[in-house]
Amino acid sequence: MAFGGVVRLCVGADFVKLQMAIFIHHLISSYRWTVVKEGDIIRKPGLVFPNGLHVRITKKQELY
Repeated sequence: MAFGGVVRLCVGADFVKLQMAIFIHHLISSYRWTVVKEGDIIRKPGLVFPNGLHVRITKKQELY
């Protein structure tokens, strides 16, 4: 388990979760994601891309 469990929890677990949320928000809001090569998608409880999913990530232009 990444952050421990039950009795002993990592003191930085909540901090890391917050940092990851900020990082993901920044990636989604500041960059444009374009699918370059479509792949097969298997729908299970989550999405699985057996051959990968090729995307191009470019920085959005700032308006100011």
